[in-house]
Amino acid sequence: MPTKSATANGVSEEKHQAMIDGYLQEMTTIRKRMKPTESRIRRADIAIRQSLDEAWAILRHVQAGR
Repeated sequence: MPTKSATANGVSEEKHQAMIDGYLQEMTTIRKRMKPTESRIRRADIAIRQSLDEAWAILRHVQAGR
């Protein structure tokens, strides 16, 4: 008589589903905690890009004046 792998490993299908649901909930919680950090990183990237663009504009201006 064939057995399901979940029961063969000693874990019922309900327990397996509960474990998966727990992992998914943990992943959701981690994602929510990461959102503010991701926003700060995006804002920092934008500020850095703007600073670099300004620096390149200054360098181009100096080069043009030579």
